[in-house]
Amino acid sequence: MDKEIKDIINVMEKLDAILFSKFQRIGKRLSMKDPFSELTNTQLQAVFKISKICPCTLSDVAKTLRISKSSASTLVERMVIKGVLERKQDPDNRRRVLITVTRQVNRFQKTIDEELIKELKKIATEMLPEDFNKWVEANKAIDSAIDNIYES
Repeated sequence: MDKEIKDIINVMEKLDAILFSKFQRIGKRLSMKDPFSELTNTQLQAVFKISKICPCTLSDVAKTLRISKSSASTLVERMVIKGVLERKQDPDNRRRVLITVTRQVNRFQKTIDEELIKELKKIATEMLPEDFNKWVEANKAIDSAIDNIYES
């Protein structure tokens, strides 16, 4: 089992290298600085999670990231300063503050997603259909296992 797990790690590292390369190229192509370049790994993971639930409140951020509200506040403040998140007044409730990703981050992330889909399609076309289906099924099983272990 150890050898198979090492093989999985090697493949994940290859996919990670593709992702990193895309980040660099997309920033150049869009004539913009990679908005994620100055983020810590924790902040990078947080911005991806926040982008899926925004606009959201600070309580939503804390719940999603499984951290205290004060830790969420500190994290959000640092990412606002770095220009990846912004706070806006809720138009329906002036006392409530909503957190969103900036337009630059949204644009960059959308382009990254499109490029990654292209890259993964290239990989998929090099696979036999039954191997691709196994990959899809394995992904579902991994997702389910992660949810069972870490979401409970």
